[in-house]
Amino acid sequence: PDEDRALVKRRATLRWDARKKKFIKDFDGPDKQSKRVNESGKAIKKGYRRGLYDRWRERNKGRIQAEGEDEDTSLAAARPVGRRFRHTKGVEGGERAPKEELKSKETIRKERAKRANMKDKNMPKALRKQKEAKKRQSDNAAARAKAKPHISKAAIKRSRR
Repeated sequence: PDEDRALVKRRATLRWDARKKKFIKDFDGPDKQSKRVNESGKAIKKGYRRGLYDRWRERNKGRIQAEGEDEDTSLAAARPVGRRFRHTKGVEGGERAPKEELKSKETIRKERAKRANMKDKNMPKALRKQKEAKKRQSDNAAARAKAKPHISKAAIKRSRR
């Protein structure tokens, strides 16, 4: 009877499964869970796969040079040197089309405005804030100069008498 109760109790135990994120019935119990052991004798997780590095090396034809061995120059020569990607949109035969030499006033004005805008955008935030504050102050001063002088209601009443 005691053995039956222990067996039932063991069957009824629930354990948290981190992968499924819920409790599952654990029939084997925590003591009988199979753990694999690596070459050094350390216990590793059940999902761990062996030989990943070897498979990667085989796929990518990677080889680690031995100590004291000269570097393989054929691999280094195969790698691109310098600028890897050149923007050659709208180019035939690797030569770019000549730029338009004469620009209209409108295009020049637009380009200048665009350059100034980019200069402001790329400016450090603190300097940009200072510049915006100065602009606001000058705008407010100009608006005050244009505005009619304010006359109070009392002054208007006095002038009517």
